[in-house]
Amino acid sequence: MSVIFNTSIMKNINKYGVIDDNDFPSTMEVDYIRVYQKIPQSGKVDLCDGEIEGSDEICYTGQETYTFSTLDGENSTVTWTTSSNLNVINTSNNEITIEPTSSVFTSGWIEATVDFVHAPCSTKTFTKNLYAGQLIEGTYVSGSTTQKTLQSVNFSNSNSFNITLDNPTNTYTWQLSSGNAALGNPNANPQWVQIISGSSSASFNISTSTDCGLISRTVAFVHTSGWYRISPNPSSNYIYIEAEEDYEVQYSDETGEVTTQLIQPSFSKVTLYNFNNGEQVFEQNAYQSVKNMTLDISHLPAGQYVLHIDNEYNTTTHQIIVER
Repeated sequence: MSVIFNTSIMKNINKYGVIDDNDFPSTMEVDYIRVYQKIPQSGKVDLCDGEIEGSDEICYTGQETYTFSTLDGENSTVTWTTSSNLNVINTSNNEITIEPTSSVFTSGWIEATVDFVHAPCSTKTFTKNLYAGQLIEGTYVSGSTTQKTLQSVNFSNSNSFNITLDNPTNTYTWQLSSGNAALGNPNANPQWVQIISGSSSASFNISTSTDCGLISRTVAFVHTSGWYRISPNPSSNYIYIEAEEDYEVQYSDETGEVTTQLIQPSFSKVTLYNFNNGEQVFEQNAYQSVKNMTLDISHLPAGQYVLHIDNEYNTTTHQIIVER
């Protein structure tokens, strides 16, 4: 197919008028020429197509080789690039061998930029998305729309979590390993988790079958709002705040080995706000983490207040009534 642009003049006096020689020479300025391909019809093929062949997953400490092949089998020139979480072992014109740089289970990609040797094709880039590593990773949302990275131990002032694991093609199995909590579905992704009232934490073992074999991870969720006992409520002249006793939660590291972390509920500052207008009316700092604190609020008028308790992970909020 050829596209011809020129400045030829149709000699048709009745239609275009008399040609004036003073108009010459003339020029034509072209910004661009676009050629559109029709939607492929049934039975038709893309002459410039190709494919990167290989596994969608690479195991940590393992290697995978990927091959690029064109539709017609011609030996076009291929240039390989990868995402930063992949290390290139070696390449040839149509093959690349790579390995993960970390055991953390992350998404990645490899790209083959192909200089086709036949017309009408020129240079085209093909991408293959894949998952590399070993550890199960994801994100979670708790109590708000703020998305956070899934950690070994996750702290929140909400007792419910929505967790999305990174590899959507896998089937995951969730199993409660400690604490008291409910699941949306043992095999769901995204997954919903709720710590049952009266419990401060829960741990889950998450497992999935991959090309790397069966991999698993134990993660813990800690509900920090349940850390504190506030009395009396309604209050008169004093409010007493006491944190829960220390306890342990289970989690697993990158090797998959289950261990425990000591959770030490404490706080360092409390603040009271007027319930109606949000004005701060009281603040007391401990300047270090403490397990309990007594607030003298004898100077405050009766009414409703909002109590903020600050710890190293977040701020929990409680509603207080003061009576006189």
